[in-house]
Amino acid sequence: MLSVVKISLAVLPMEKTHEAWEPVQSSRQILNKAITDLSNLTKSLHTDRITEISLAESIRFETEAVKKLRIMDVNYEVTGEEFAFDEQKKIFLFRMFQEVFNNMLKHSQAKQVKVSLNYSQHNTFAMVIKDDGVGFDVEEKRRQASSGTGVGLKSLFNRAKLVGATITMDSAPGKGTTTTIAIERKEN
Repeated sequence: MLSVVKISLAVLPMEKTHEAWEPVQSSRQILNKAITDLSNLTKSLHTDRITEISLAESIRFETEAVKKLRIMDVNYEVTGEEFAFDEQKKIFLFRMFQEVFNNMLKHSQAKQVKVSLNYSQHNTFAMVIKDDGVGFDVEEKRRQASSGTGVGLKSLFNRAKLVGATITMDSAPGKGTTTTIAIERKEN
């Protein structure tokens, strides 16, 4: 669909002297960037790519993509020595990160976000995503998720349950949101 819009803009019968020429050219450039960004996002969604690199690297890739858009200040940090999860847990943790991060991008109106991964020496892992956005009533959203309207939130908690992770969300209207996903790595 984006390509069709791009072609439609390219074939507009318009002279360079027309007053809409500059805005149309600007729109074409933005559209080209959107197509490139969508392509990069699609690559990041492939399970094969996630399993080839570490969880921390996969998340870094996502945060860097948002940094490049310059729509908000993104701070990313990893503490402790990274340890590996089995493929399924790694994929589920990454998908949970994406769900929280994408919800934050869509709804929070945040200016700053901090993503922290903490690998402790005691085989516990915590991922914290904190924003300074508009916040929301967590209990109300959970009730909506139970009634079927909050599919993303319900999916997030279901994924966590499947891999033995816990999720805590701390938010209130006007107070931003902090989401923590924690899991213990079981040693074989």
